[in-house]
This record gives sequence, C-alpha cells and structure tokens, in this order.
Amino acid sequence: LLVTDSRAYSVTFQGNIVEDSVPVAVKGGNGFESGSIIGPACSTAEVDIEKSVSTDDGATWQDADAAPGPNVELTAQVRFRIVVTNTGDLDLAEFALSDSSYELDTCAIPETLAPGAFFECEVGPFDAVEGQHTNVATVTAGFDGGTVSDMDAANYFGGDRPAIDVEKFVAVNGGTLWR
Repeated sequence: LLVTDSRAYSVTFQGNIVEDSVPVAVKGGNGFESGSIIGPACSTAEVDIEKSVSTDDGATWQDADAAPGPNVELTAQVRFRIVVTNTGDLDLAEFALSDSSYELDTCAIPETLAPGAFFECEVGPFDAVEGQHTNVATVTAGFDGGTVSDMDAANYFGGDRPAIDVEKFVAVNGGTLWR
C-alpha cells in the first residue's frame, strides 16, 4: 500500500520484481505522480552443475568446459566428477541427473537440497578414447511446482593431436628463395 498525501493506492506486482526500490507512476489529479516503492522479496530457484575431468586417478580435477581439454595418453584412464549446487534460495527436490556418454546410476542423489548445499558424484575410471572426447552432464530439479535445469561439458583429447607445418617461400624475379 502506497500512501501519498491523503490518497491510498493498492499496488499489485506481476512478473519478476526486483528486491529493491521499484519506480512507479500513479494517477494523481489530471496527470501522473512518480514515486518508488520497495519491491517484494522474490524467491528464486536455481541449480548449477559443474563437470570436471581427471587424468591422474582423481588427484587433480580440471574444469575442461572448452575443447580440446587436457591431453590424455591412450593407455591412460579418465574419471569425471559432477558437482550439483543449489544456487537459489528455495529448496530443490525431484532431481534427474544424466550424462551424454556415461551411466550415472551409482550417483547418490539426495531427496532435497537446501539453498547453498551441494552433492557430488564421481564416475570412472574409463579407458581414454582416441581423438576429441566431449560429454555433457545435465541436471533437472523441481521446486514448488516448477523446474530448473543446467548442463556442463567436460572435454579431453586422447592420443596425439593432429598437427600441420606450413612454410612459405618467396622468390624475387626468379632468384633465390626466401623464407
């Protein structure tokens, strides 16, 4: 309720309103009066998933979002770690966790996840695959009748990367070649 002079106005918010001062225009006499009111505290549901790759039995983890990622010998094995975090301010539940390349049925998924809380899962080891390898983990979570989701990729390159060497030579008037 906004009170100015002796008039009272009822204000209804629609959509996403910031938790801060909201500018408003109110019909007053022959025109509009401007003012501001404090927006409601809006709750948000957000989930974040991060997928990392390890090429040394889990001693170190690399957030290899972009290709090509780390180089891996073809005789090596790779592991993946998935961390799911509730980055919103509502409890999350009804999680669905999947991966484009690997089964995640060994992952322990909690029934609910409070704001700021996280869970993680490691899968592997798997034999390294030759060439560029990219796989994507996806999480979906439910909240108060809605859903949120996120996805993240992990990359590595198995074996030797292709390479090419280009050299350019220039001859002046049919003479000696120059690099």
